[in-house]
Amino acid sequence: MGAIDIINYLLGGFLISLGFLINKSPNLIAGYNTMSKDDKANFDIIGFKQVLKSTLIGNGIFIIMGTLIFYFISWDVGKIFVTILPGSILPLYLVYKSKEYYKGKTNKSKNNYLVAAFNFVFLTVTACFFSYAFKEPQVSITNENVQISGLYGFDIPAKDINSFVITDTLPKILLRTNGLGLGNIKKGNFKLENYGLCKLFLQVSNTPYLKIVYSNDKLVYLNFKDKGKTTQLYNKLLNVKNISGTEK
Repeated sequence: MGAIDIINYLLGGFLISLGFLINKSPNLIAGYNTMSKDDKANFDIIGFKQVLKSTLIGNGIFIIMGTLIFYFISWDVGKIFVTILPGSILPLYLVYKSKEYYKGKTNKSKNNYLVAAFNFVFLTVTACFFSYAFKEPQVSITNENVQISGLYGFDIPAKDINSFVITDTLPKILLRTNGLGLGNIKKGNFKLENYGLCKLFLQVSNTPYLKIVYSNDKLVYLNFKDKGKTTQLYNKLLNVKNISGTEK
């Protein structure tokens, strides 16, 4: 289970919980809690909160079930889709439905601004996540450790590195156990044929790969879009005093 799975399950659970909570406490509904007494008198809150409850719970179930399905077929793009779709459509739908339950004069421009602001924030957060997910790892090397920063990053003590080598071959990826797999991008924990659990920080179609064996039986593969950067990283490792040797 990866970060996307956890985020989606939490989001789905939050929407379901919010649906039940709003049904009991309609003052939690944005906009309704700031209405004047006259506006509240003209608004059918009983009818609308039922619609809102059903919509939130339905979207929460959609996100959870969609994430579960895409987890079993190992398609992370689908998991992102089941989050973006409700997030983009939900505010538009609720603003449209709210007009059916309001008998007074509506402030259309205010509603449009609220929807636009919500979608802007939602899409900005989504874009930031994609940018972070696709960003190449930052690797810092000292005589004490090798630090891999970014999504699923971790540190390898230099003294624990047994060997490293540049290679154009990658074992078959059998399973993603806790990682991100977006097409060519593979980050996190994966199960490889003949090796078991390994860490990957790869753009799979861009060879070569740097293979590092550490703590006797642990393995990490990493590379960069620019093959020169991968080779440069290998050369830096050659100069680290506390690494025992290279794999020939």
